[in-house]
This record gives sequence, structure tokens and C-alpha cells, in this order.
Amino acid sequence: VVQGGRLLAERTAGALEHFDRPPTPVTPETPLLSWSMAKSILHAAVGILVGRRLLDPIAPAAVPGWRDDERAGITLGHLLTMRDGLDFVEDYDDAGRSDVIEMLFGAGQDDVAGFAAPPPARHKPGAVFNYSSGTSTILARLPGDVVGDGGQG
Repeated sequence: VVQGGRLLAERTAGALEHFDRPPTPVTPETPLLSWSMAKSILHAAVGILVGRRLLDPIAPAAVPGWRDDERAGITLGHLLTMRDGLDFVEDYDDAGRSDVIEMLFGAGQDDVAGFAAPPPARHKPGAVFNYSSGTSTILARLPGDVVGDGGQG
């Protein structure tokens, strides 16, 4: 619990479950996934950068691999509204295709934005809403590209 910029109380307990190894104890140093809470914080940070004119919601998103193909028309605004048109499946069922499980716990876990950026466009940008944690991870890289990310990746 933080109040007025001061830590008032802190508690950790339990273990962090993993798909590929035994559980590990949770300590104050354990990085934990914030899931969709991070999307709200990310959008606030992007809003600040838009307000400072460091990012432009109608400009093409500055994703290097998209400059010379159909994804070049994807804007920051498309990413913010999850209307980028990318073929990313947000399905938590192991039985079918699940890009989000593969991104978070499989091949993409070491670079989630790098994993999420390559899919081709499935729809025209702006045409279809598709809830996508992949989109959020792509978006999350952009503020760091503008203001620097302290070398954290």
C-alpha cells in the first residue's frame, strides 16, 4: 500500500506457478505479471506523451518491421483501440490456437513485443476490434523508444 509516495504496508506470500518448472516462492523482488492492469497504466503513459506531442495517435506506429508492408498503415490510435487488424488470437484454451499463451509462456516469453509484432494483417486497420494482449505489448514498446527505457528492454 502506497500513500503520498510512501510505502505504508507490503505483504508477499505463496508461490508463483510455472508451466515448465516447479513453483518459486514469491518475495518482494519477484516480478509478477500485472495482466490488464498494465494496459490502463500504459494508456495513461501514452496519453501523457501524446499531450507533450512526443507521440501522435494518427501517425503510423513506429514498428520497424511494418514500414514496408500492409501494416505500415497501422497507427498509434489503432493500437490504442485494439483495431490494428493483426491476426492475433487471444484465447486461453490450450485446445485451439492461442497466440497469447505462446507469447506469455512459450516461444515469446523473452520478448513479448517482438513475438507479437510479426503477424500479418488479417483486417484493414481500424475495421475490426480484436482484444489482444499482443497489441498491448507492441504498444508498450513505443513510449520507451521515444523517451528511453533505461536499458530494460
